[in-house]
Amino acid sequence: MTVSKNAWYTKQKRSFRNFFSTPHKSAESSWLERLTGSVSSFSMENKIFNGVSIVSLAGLFLFTLFNIMMELPVPALIMGVVMLVQVWLYYLSRFKKKPGISAVIFGIIGQICLGANFYYNSGLHGPTLFGFFLTFQLVISVTPKKQHLYWLLIHILVVSSLLIFQYARPDLIYYSYATRKDQYLDMLFTYVAILASIFWITGYLKYSYENQRHLIESQNEKLEKLNAEKNKIFSIVAHDLRSPLATIQGYLEMIMYFPEEGYNANHHARLLDLTKGTSDMLANLLLWSKSQMEGEPICIREVNLYQLVASVLAVQDNLARGKQITIHSVIDPEYMVLADREMLSLVIRNLINNAIKFSPQGSTIKVESSLKKGVVYCSITDEGVGITPVQQEQLFSLKTTSSYGTNNEKGTGLGLVLCKEFMERMNGVIWYEKGTTGGSVFTISIPVANTEIPETNVAVSITKKSFV
Repeated sequence: MTVSKNAWYTKQKRSFRNFFSTPHKSAESSWLERLTGSVSSFSMENKIFNGVSIVSLAGLFLFTLFNIMMELPVPALIMGVVMLVQVWLYYLSRFKKKPGISAVIFGIIGQICLGANFYYNSGLHGPTLFGFFLTFQLVISVTPKKQHLYWLLIHILVVSSLLIFQYARPDLIYYSYATRKDQYLDMLFTYVAILASIFWITGYLKYSYENQRHLIESQNEKLEKLNAEKNKIFSIVAHDLRSPLATIQGYLEMIMYFPEEGYNANHHARLLDLTKGTSDMLANLLLWSKSQMEGEPICIREVNLYQLVASVLAVQDNLARGKQITIHSVIDPEYMVLADREMLSLVIRNLINNAIKFSPQGSTIKVESSLKKGVVYCSITDEGVGITPVQQEQLFSLKTTSSYGTNNEKGTGLGLVLCKEFMERMNGVIWYEKGTTGGSVFTISIPVANTEIPETNVAVSITKKSFV
């Protein structure tokens, strides 16, 4: 028990020593920060309560002296007790960092003491009602906004009750003034003191908010500089990583068409798949990271869906050939959608790439479109391994785990996260459904640009494109 007491006294001694010895830049800010707390260590609400406590202590001390001079012992005693309570609340907030409970106690004690002062200091003929106005401003200055209505109702209830009490039983109110002069002096002194307190508190609140605003602006400037440097470094790293991968991939594809002596088709195909997979994963990672850091710029315009899908399939041709997969594309050439071409291209490329990755050798992938109620639907259906219920719950989120395709191609799931984010930014939607004969169906919906095209509930078979 002795050890714990010694530790407590040592801690309090250290707190007070730091209070009086903290170095600061200017004398004015030095004492203000020592009294209210530093910006780095205290919240703005905490600092405001500490400042309000100081004003209250100064006012209570003056009121106590004035009541003693006016030979009003009971009001002087009440003010003295309140001053001691306020010292404790200031200690609780400044050194214990508990402004919330301190503010509540401050409001409750204020109501009780003002009620007592109303009774012992002439009631409506005294200055107590002025004190209620000051107390209300102090309370709403240091309490959360959600409590303000409650404090308003409490003040109205207390003051109304006191006035009704004096109206019903005026003989019970103690009239404390010996002369009219004492009454007028008390009223004048209270008015001036409360007016000065309101002036100081309002100025301190503005000062606190201005300091907070300048601090936030300064932090924002530093963050913008750090973010710009980070983006620059990220761009350099991205370029240095993607360039050698693209060179390796191009070289491997060239060897495939012009095999050299000792060419091993299986090893070569495996290496090419790994390179492409790594390149795609890196591209998705870089795009997603960039969109999170600075927001990928978006340009919504009319895009021909048929031409966009055809260009994507041309790029995926070699990947499909390697697994003898046939891709049937049934897209209406007249469909014009409102989208960002690059974003929509990335979404469709990721979905087709996933379909190829998780489809068995010799299977078929279908890309179909339809139009209904001003929205174009584009579905990619495969005959692959499908998605388990557990995996379905984690689709389109970073919670998804890595999985492997039919040829052990690794998938991270990051591409689907990027697809969902890009579709939402283009006012579109993406979702998953289980295929009727197994496999997966990923569908995207995007607003149509040319509303004069007749609606269809099924894909329009105007063109058929196969990659074998």
